[in-house]
Amino acid sequence: MQKHIGIFALLLFSLAVNSSAQGDNPYVKSFTAEAIDGKVYLNWTTRAGFTCQDIHILVSTDSLDGYEKKGTYFGVCGDASEKDYSYVLEEPIPNRLNFIRLE
Repeated sequence: MQKHIGIFALLLFSLAVNSSAQGDNPYVKSFTAEAIDGKVYLNWTTRAGFTCQDIHILVSTDSLDGYEKKGTYFGVCGDASEKDYSYVLEEPIPNRLNFIRLE
């Protein structure tokens, strides 16, 4: 069974991050997204002790369905401290609400 470590919504060029989705997340401490020149810059911090597994960046125009994998961090392992990550979504779905899920 796959675990979703976070889900965040953003609107390209009128960025609105749904921070309530990350509020009590056991894996993600913080998440930010910024749309610049047609790309979306993602930054997040995992909590200490996050176990060894891949982190996939998934995107959809529907908050419940149709997610497509856009990127992966392979074999991310736990640490005694928090860990920061970043990812550039080069081709978000244009002129649509983009839902981004970390899995």
